Amino acid sequence: MLRAVPLVAVLLLALLPPGGTFVDDDGSVHEGSIEAIAAVDVTRGCNPPVNDRFCPKSSVTRETMAAFLTRALGLASTTLDAFVDDDDSIFENDINRLFAAGITYGCNPPTNDRFCPGRPVTRGAMAAMLARAFHYPPAPGNRFTDDDGHLFEDAIQRIAAVGVTLGCNPPANDRFCPDQDVTREQMATFLARALGLSVISPPKRCPTFPADDIWNTRIDSLPVDPNSSAYVASMGAATTLHPDFGSGVWPPGSTSPIEGISAASVSASPPVAITWMGSPSSARMRPSIPSHIAA
Repeated sequence: MLRAVPLVAVLLLALLPPGGTFVDDDGSVHEGSIEAIAAVDVTRGCNPPVNDRFCPKSSVTRETMAAFLTRALGLASTTLDAFVDDDDSIFENDINRLFAAGITYGCNPPTNDRFCPGRPVTRGAMAAMLARAFHYPPAPGNRFTDDDGHLFEDAIQRIAAVGVTLGCNPPANDRFCPDQDVTREQMATFLARALGLSVISPPKRCPTFPADDIWNTRIDSLPVDPNSSAYVASMGAATTLHPDFGSGVWPPGSTSPIEGISAASVSASPPVAITWMGSPSSARMRPSIPSHIAA
């Protein structure tokens, strides 16, 4: 399966729209990894059924981790029902597969009859699951300064030795932050490295205006115009805006199509004759036409 990944990545990159699969991960340093695991169906999104969002900053829950690893490893189905607290989880089958594969033991030792599906996964617990899932061998050394004596120190050292983790405090990266929750975007990178996936950088979105354009300026913190109340009163506080954009008819129930704002692209010369036509409601308005174009 992994040998086919580069071809999948190339084909996906050719098909990705500007901004990629998800609308909420633009600018994330992990975006390429998010696309990589999406390409091989390890992740499907965080807002079903639309699934156009990834929720990169959200914590990975234990049940979501089960789904990620089950898909990543192609774990076999099982008839086991390992835990008493996951009957309502949509990922119950994934959880049982994870248990059957020896990747999870439970969350309440020594009984371990519970999985705690909604509990966030810490970076330390994530290291333990990945070390078991990918059978990483013991590794000598002491890569990080903040995991000495930690329950998962051995697993952390194992995933560091194979390059799955680099640390949590770049550029020094001498810490692992084992008790911090692992975020979904971080998990994407851990999984991409573990699976040997190449990052997939989607085409950039095409901004309507340059980033420094005044139309990209937030106005919610700007002062209100001193004549604002007068403007609103002149239009009528309860009056709705005329629907110049969109589709359908106006007023509702009529056969009159909603008007748009027309635009035409023409060369600078020779002059082009333009005839302005509009409905009675917009007859008093004329388009803005440059002086070098005949109208």
